[in-house]
Amino acid sequence: MARHDASIRKALPDQSDLKAAERNDEFIERLDDDGLRTGLIAIAPHGGDIERHTDEQAELLASALTASCWRCKGWHRHGAKTHWHITAAVVDVYRPRL
Repeated sequence: MARHDASIRKALPDQSDLKAAERNDEFIERLDDDGLRTGLIAIAPHGGDIERHTDEQAELLASALTASCWRCKGWHRHGAKTHWHITAAVVDVYRPRL
């Protein structure tokens, strides 16, 4: 299995500026939830350039169904999918009870 290096910064990127996140090869997370919608959530863990347009699809679905929406968006100049994508197999190894 491939090993992935990561670093954690105390300062979080300004998640309101998607263009800056894209320029800086960042991974950001968004949640639109007013606390009133408990029956449905549209999710997209591989948005941005990881799996293009999946975040937009989740946003459209949530809007159409008046649901909450959680999505992640990642960019990287050497390939967002290679850099940020995590598979179920990797999750099973590191988080077996997830």
